[in-house]
Amino acid sequence: MKPVFMPPDAATLMWSTRAIGYTTPSAIADLIDNSISANATIIRIEFVSGDDSYVSILDDGNGMSSDALQLAMKYGSGNPFVTREENDLGRFGLGLKTASLSQCRKLTVVSKKDGNLAAYCWDLDHVFNAQAWELLELCNDEIRLLPQVDSLNQLEEGTIVIWNKLDKMCAGDEDKEKGFLLRIREVEEHLSLTFHRFLQGEHGLGKLEIYSNGILLKPNDPFYVLKSDQMPSEKIPVTYITPIHEERIAYVTVTPYILPFSDSISQEELDNLGGKEGLIRNQGFYIYRNKRLIVSANWFRVTRKTDLTKLCRVRVDIPNTLDDLWTIDVKKSMATPPEVVLRNLKRIITPIINAGKRKYRFRAVNETKTDSGIQIWVPQETRNGIIYTINPDYPVLKEIMRDIPNQRKMKVFLRLLEQNIPVNAIHTDFYDDKKYAFEDVDVALENVKANLKELLKDMRPDDRYEGFKDLMTMMPFAEYDLSYEDLEDL
Repeated sequence: MKPVFMPPDAATLMWSTRAIGYTTPSAIADLIDNSISANATIIRIEFVSGDDSYVSILDDGNGMSSDALQLAMKYGSGNPFVTREENDLGRFGLGLKTASLSQCRKLTVVSKKDGNLAAYCWDLDHVFNAQAWELLELCNDEIRLLPQVDSLNQLEEGTIVIWNKLDKMCAGDEDKEKGFLLRIREVEEHLSLTFHRFLQGEHGLGKLEIYSNGILLKPNDPFYVLKSDQMPSEKIPVTYITPIHEERIAYVTVTPYILPFSDSISQEELDNLGGKEGLIRNQGFYIYRNKRLIVSANWFRVTRKTDLTKLCRVRVDIPNTLDDLWTIDVKKSMATPPEVVLRNLKRIITPIINAGKRKYRFRAVNETKTDSGIQIWVPQETRNGIIYTINPDYPVLKEIMRDIPNQRKMKVFLRLLEQNIPVNAIHTDFYDDKKYAFEDVDVALENVKANLKELLKDMRPDDRYEGFKDLMTMMPFAEYDLSYEDLEDL
């Protein structure tokens, strides 16, 4: 056979790779990966709209010499089959180019190393006209005119990535200015979640600061470790083959969390945990590659997303040595567990799901169980399902029924209450993660005391103590550890 040299057409390939599927948030996240791999501690993103709109990303990481930067601008500058550093977040050597040019037609990168600046540019319009792989090198006078170069000069080392000709960033938006602002918000939300472990400064990671137009991004921890219940971690051994055909073992670490119930957190905290899609949709496995979020809220068909499991979230940490087995894509936004991991996840998930369900069932049982006190509402099984009725034997209700002259109207009113419980509205609010207004503990206690006093004050003083003891056998009074002396001003 005779080999035939077939270089790809530059313009066709570069324009076609713009359609890989990057969003603006995922494209910028790909550039942040490069900054982290270069040991950056501060990243500054600037979004400038208008006629000369641009996006720039400046980091204080390890800079590149002219030769190194020129290599980084080459398509396929990395080899996915070569063993990489443990903290390396790259893979194919395509991210810088494909991510950037998915949003703009002109990509310029400036880097500072050993006091020297180097800059190169891919301009798709120039490539199209030249019909050649022509990378443009900038001279010093051209570099001085670029945004954030003055800030780069103040650093010992660092790199700026600049997007010009932002034709894709707001494509489809009728109001470009409004669309530009929306992209900024989307980027900020995405980065706060994707890199939350770096922003938090997790043990073993240097703390990272990311600024968006001068505002420091706050980490968005999907597990809310400060208030969630963490279950024991488990390590799953996975055998893989190295680029030099050696068989080795890497470990996938699985750490489950059960989020706090809504009554123990604020509505703002609840909204942060639920995000735009709510708690139900955001339950599942969260896959981290080198502590960078790749996939979120996916059960991988191991179980279904239900109301009762919406507090369950599982952190899965994988090393970059398992990229091939997990089929990590170019955008680093997709991953599929290998069979050995999936089998173990199916085994691990059962106690996690049960723990999440117990949080709801415990509350439901506490609200309806009969051995904790006489209930106001009692469940009844019917052939069509469960209904809740007012307990006719609730002592306070029995006393009221004895005292009122028209019991027939009262019974009709009670039936109306039973038949018109707003079940659908309650379920909708629950599904939308609206916080139920549980009373503050101190306020609830004072309200219980006030209700006890109202019920006792019509009794003869000599009968009040026995009346108090009877009331303390009923719900909700039975939930409180109260003595008769606590009602001192009765």
